Amino acid sequence: MNTNDEKLYLPNDFSAQLIQLSLQKLDFEETQITHTTETHSELNKGKNSLKLNITTIPKTNADYQSNSQSIYVEFNVIAERNLNTLIQTIQVVYKALFIVKPILSEEAMQAFVNINGIAIVYPFIRETVFSVTVKSKGGGLILPIMNFIEEYRKNMHK
Repeated sequence: MNTNDEKLYLPNDFSAQLIQLSLQKLDFEETQITHTTETHSELNKGKNSLKLNITTIPKTNADYQSNSQSIYVEFNVIAERNLNTLIQTIQVVYKALFIVKPILSEEAMQAFVNINGIAIVYPFIRETVFSVTVKSKGGGLILPIMNFIEEYRKNMHK
């Protein structure tokens, strides 16, 4: 095991509870692109492409008496889908409150938020995105299933 993988592990006596989850923001926009001087093949270059950006903003509060920690996390997801002559952009922001035991180091807290926390909240984000887009001109957008451990490992090296 390399030293970076050690940063992914939580203590053996670790426990977490999702106490609250709320949708804070939802923006959806569809833009119709009219044919201009581009050829049909140029328009199809971006067909069905999806750009996905996920950011997390955690805030913590430790309770040393109970050896627990409140972690408030804002999960901000922006997805942009190019469907040839239609561009869809959706932003979804969820806020979550987790109570974890024991109190985590900064590294362990970041690993929890960006691996476990997002894995818990992501199904709600996917469902929200699909529900909002399903009746749109472009049809339902199903966000991809993601391996958050690999995503976190990639971001650790940046």
